[in-house]
Amino acid sequence: MSDAARELWERLAAARLVAGDMPAAGAGGSPWYVRVMLGVAGWIAALFLLGFVAVGLRVEGGGAAIAIGMVAIGAAFAVLRLASRNDFAAQFGLAVSFAGQALVLFGLWDLAHRNTAAVWLAVAVLEAGLVVLIPNYVHRVWSGWAAVTALALALIRLHEPYVAPALAGTAVAALWLTEFRWGRLAAMLRPAAYGVTLALVMLETHPFFAKWWLGLFMGRARPQDTLIAPWVSEVAAGALLVAVAGCLLARAGDGLRRPRALAALAAAAAVGALSVEAPGIATGLMIVLLGYAAANRVLAGIGLAALVFYLSAYYYTLEETLLYKSAVLAATGLVLLALRWLMLRFVLPETDDEPA
Repeated sequence: MSDAARELWERLAAARLVAGDMPAAGAGGSPWYVRVMLGVAGWIAALFLLGFVAVGLRVEGGGAAIAIGMVAIGAAFAVLRLASRNDFAAQFGLAVSFAGQALVLFGLWDLAHRNTAAVWLAVAVLEAGLVVLIPNYVHRVWSGWAAVTALALALIRLHEPYVAPALAGTAVAALWLTEFRWGRLAAMLRPAAYGVTLALVMLETHPFFAKWWLGLFMGRARPQDTLIAPWVSEVAAGALLVAVAGCLLARAGDGLRRPRALAALAAAAAVGALSVEAPGIATGLMIVLLGYAAANRVLAGIGLAALVFYLSAYYYTLEETLLYKSAVLAATGLVLLALRWLMLRFVLPETDDEPA
């Protein structure tokens, strides 16, 4: 073990970014194919066990389903807590936990008497609690995603479907901007932040699937019955993009009144305005900026994939001729090239006094 690595570990421990002893060099787990097979075996074992339990108990009534579901979640907590490094046990615990959550959802649905907004709110609270309780990376990603999705479904049932993307976007920005302040909470917050980010990417697709999305979950209510207009969600996404750009510029030490900072904020505002007409662009770019600023390739990749999807969906949903769409793409490309030339020529000019 090199002295440089030990010194780096001590600095990280002093900053409360890691805890415990430094792991041994070269310490690794089983080969990936062994872990995959153990995971598959864990799911098969869990499904057989749950099948036998379901046949033997024949759950009837919401109260019994909730009780059995909570017992299953408790058992999964014990398994994942005590055998977190065993691939078979980890996958077994995941399967049991997911089955327990399904039973709880079934029980709540049965007891709610069609008050589905209350059901989804209860599920959101449950999943938020599981983020804290269940010490498993994949499970925390799932719980973060499920909590935001359940909250969105509750808002849809309350006839306010366009509030959820703004709330999720605010949560994503707040989580990733404070990433380096998490300290010992990083093991819990990082996977949950990925889950919330994936939920935001999904929620931003609502303009492209509005008829199916609203018809499925809003029942007989019409989109016109909502208090918050659809464009408010995209305006909020644009405002979040500008706010994130400002925070990142301030973190980098650039004064917000400098020409570079003003140009960056103006560009962010322009993208935000464009996103009102082409939904999702501001959100995707915000995720890319957060990932790039933190050198997080996974987060930046999620943002880039979201941008590609949003642009493709907007292009194919345009009710225009192919000639018109091609002209729009060509004009957009020319504008982007012109902006790049202006940025390199006037905002970020090359200087001769820079070191080689």
